[in-house]
Amino acid sequence: MVSKPADKFRLTPAFSKILVTICSLLILSGCLQQSQTIQTEWQSPLLKDHPLNGQIFDIKNNSNISYSQLINQLGNYRYILIGEKHDNPDHHKLERQLLGDLQQSSATRVVLEMLNQQQSSGFNQLNASSSNKEIKDALHWPDKGWPWKDYSGLVVSALQNNNDIRGGNLKRSLLMDIYRGAKPDEARFTTVSKISSDIKQTILKQVYESHCKTIATDQLAPMVEIQISRDASMAYNLTQKLTSTQQAILFTGGFHGRKDTGVAQHLVQLGADKREIITVQLVEADEHALTAQDYPFASPQIADYIMFTPKYSDQDYCAPLRKTAEH
Repeated sequence: MVSKPADKFRLTPAFSKILVTICSLLILSGCLQQSQTIQTEWQSPLLKDHPLNGQIFDIKNNSNISYSQLINQLGNYRYILIGEKHDNPDHHKLERQLLGDLQQSSATRVVLEMLNQQQSSGFNQLNASSSNKEIKDALHWPDKGWPWKDYSGLVVSALQNNNDIRGGNLKRSLLMDIYRGAKPDEARFTTVSKISSDIKQTILKQVYESHCKTIATDQLAPMVEIQISRDASMAYNLTQKLTSTQQAILFTGGFHGRKDTGVAQHLVQLGADKREIITVQLVEADEHALTAQDYPFASPQIADYIMFTPKYSDQDYCAPLRKTAEH
């Protein structure tokens, strides 16, 4: 039987036997009494009593798993894609926890959607003892779009653990060039032309809905190209000069983290085996969806695991766009 490419990240049989023996000896202490929920003090104020809060749903097996089981599973894969809702503080807290439990010094590459490739050169000036201000200044952190208070813990953790950290996003001038129809001649965009028309149609639907259905779909082609180009850039930075012993973790928005349309599609085009890629979606509870199967991300084509949290805001983000469209 051909072994999975990700098998090299698994525990050795000998060590697994030792771990089982230790757990057997410690049953009375609760080694095998794993909690099926994430234990945390939620910062998001809405739907704190929702029954799914803290649950981790294994989509393939249609069952809940414990946090330690999730960490054990993630350790088997070369590429881990973690999708967040950008304004949810509980998502940022869980991301810091996930990184803290997964990172293995320089054997871990961390790619951030929040930084562009040029900004990440600032890491060359930093080290584990750098202060928050030194880090923010060296990276020219884009606080307006990505509040430093939300992501400082993630960046500091990666720096202190000597992770291989890279930005995956595109600088504004390049985004504008793509919007105007330019095709950047860079290695990180080689996968853009390989994305199928079916996937582009799905992305078009996502972009249409994310713009609150206020812009006609025939005007959204430039936005689709930007979305695909950003996915391509993040995938490239996950794979570029990645050594055989490194594991790469991406922190990004939920749509970029989708298996069917996002960064994963570009990873495959760059030569990654699908069995090397795993996705975790951090998802806010919905008062009208009381079981995990009720959520759009709960499809094996879209994600592998869902971690549920309370909801941060009930603000109608579409209201300003609708108001502009009316005038």
